[in-house]
Amino acid sequence: MASESFICDWSRCSSKHKKTHSKPYKCETCHVSFGLNSDLQRHIKARHRAGQPLHRCHYPKCDFSTIRKDNLNKHIRKKSHQYSVEQQKDMVTEAEKEIPSTSGSALAAADKGVVGGFNTSILLQAAASGNIELVETCLQVGVPIESRADDGSTPLHCAARAGQVDAMALLIQEGADITTRNLSGMTPVAQAIRSHNLDALKVFYDDKVWERVFHTNAIESEHKKLLVKYGTSEMFQAHLNQFGRSYDGVSQEALFLAIHHGNVSLAIGLLDYPNIDVNKEYGQNRRRPIDIATQYNRLEIMRHLIKIPSIDLLSRTRREDTVLHIAAREGHLKMVKLLLGQEKSFINARTLKNESPLHLASFQRHTKVVEYLLSVPGIDTDGKDSAGSTALQLAAFKGRWETVHLLLEHQNARFLQGFSTNLLGTCEPFVRTEVVRRLLKHKDFKDPNIGEPWGPRSRSLLHLAAARVDCELIEILLEHKDINVNALTACKRTPLYQAAECGQVEAVKLLLQHPDIQLDMKDWHGRTSLRIAKVRKYDEIVDLLISYGAKDDEANTLSTITQPTTASNAANTITPQTTSSQPNNEFILTPRTTLLMGI
Repeated sequence: MASESFICDWSRCSSKHKKTHSKPYKCETCHVSFGLNSDLQRHIKARHRAGQPLHRCHYPKCDFSTIRKDNLNKHIRKKSHQYSVEQQKDMVTEAEKEIPSTSGSALAAADKGVVGGFNTSILLQAAASGNIELVETCLQVGVPIESRADDGSTPLHCAARAGQVDAMALLIQEGADITTRNLSGMTPVAQAIRSHNLDALKVFYDDKVWERVFHTNAIESEHKKLLVKYGTSEMFQAHLNQFGRSYDGVSQEALFLAIHHGNVSLAIGLLDYPNIDVNKEYGQNRRRPIDIATQYNRLEIMRHLIKIPSIDLLSRTRREDTVLHIAAREGHLKMVKLLLGQEKSFINARTLKNESPLHLASFQRHTKVVEYLLSVPGIDTDGKDSAGSTALQLAAFKGRWETVHLLLEHQNARFLQGFSTNLLGTCEPFVRTEVVRRLLKHKDFKDPNIGEPWGPRSRSLLHLAAARVDCELIEILLEHKDINVNALTACKRTPLYQAAECGQVEAVKLLLQHPDIQLDMKDWHGRTSLRIAKVRKYDEIVDLLISYGAKDDEANTLSTITQPTTASNAANTITPQTTSSQPNNEFILTPRTTLLMGI
């Protein structure tokens, strides 16, 4: 019987699948959704259950192991650890023979000491599923209560991670070790916290149990950090109540950490507490809750923050960054939209370096953010930072050509009435070569030889194109009548030197064709392009430079004639002429000889 096909009714999706977009199966622990129940169960098993058996790679000297068998298959294919079925069976058999079988071996007791049909695996599964009767039976027939899974988890770990309260109480009553750590360093208490189950955590807060768990301040601090990262506000409150503390002493720091880790439940719970100051700065960088929420793109937390009447959206960090600067720098488009929906007055706000949000988004290649910022009325596209650079110049020097395209289109469109805010959908098609030609006609690049504004190098567009072996850009720049093919950076490096240093053969060939190219210019260390190519052992570039007439100062004899020194004249030389290697008997008076002679 043919399988049934489902045509997706989701917008702009033509695939034949079902429930892929609606994702009706939700994980109650981490709130991730799936389209299939089988995917949900696999997720729960891999992420929210301790004590799962591991699938290991049997390739020699490979320690890879994973809970999911399909991940093992991917590993084997990626690392080329394939063997035939017979070879794999032989290797597994040999590995089992190496397992010690003495009665004192814990591993032998766990895997080979089957008691009445009950073994370690059954006990672990019973604890994770909350099957009390089966747990009791396993313990009665002699299965060790401290049996270990492949990941080092005990039955108490498994029960705590799955939130099986009754199984936890039974195991603790039977003497299970509460402080045991698995291979990940997690205690049963930590697993209970990660289960998001308040009742599971309260098992360890029983008067007869909690002193055995939190017997040192270090352990208490460790679990408090886990609560901030994974716990709910109710779990955090229960922890504080157990230790006789109030929110006042720890809630402010906990709020910052909860936002940092994306613990939405705890963060929102703490924000509702009356003594929380949402504008208080934290740490050496003097960051506030909204700064952290913006940096890590915590949209749900930010929506709750901006509803608080006392929140100050226009406050700044030590670098004079607003939250809009942070969102633009990180490229968080939805956060940018959310912030500008609340407050549009800081669209042109400046940092200590006089950078606007548009500067930062253009520099970091966040094209979608740039597009949205350009749609906001009043955006200043001509503003300059403290180095004198516009957003257009920053995008061009970083090679963000699609961003350059948007900025050029916006500056053309802003003089027309009713231009669309969706620039990517209405502007001219993006063709990089045409964008570069338009850029060179713009007022910001009236001089095509201007250098990048940051750092001590001050490389021009030609320097950057040579280093990136961007041959299309090199050809367009060399066509410009005002281009200086021998332009120097602050380190006195030419574009030819830059290309030779980076081993870019094609870029060197293009630069050598320019009639004004000078081959023997030196950087501030006295090295020529030929010298740096020799140091980097780029033999093809060395041969190319010598064939065009570059001087080899280190050779005992000149490999080419010293004139002409430009590539255009050198190209007219059919056969390089070498000088005579006969010794010269003429005495030359040098500074060293004058010193030795006492002159």
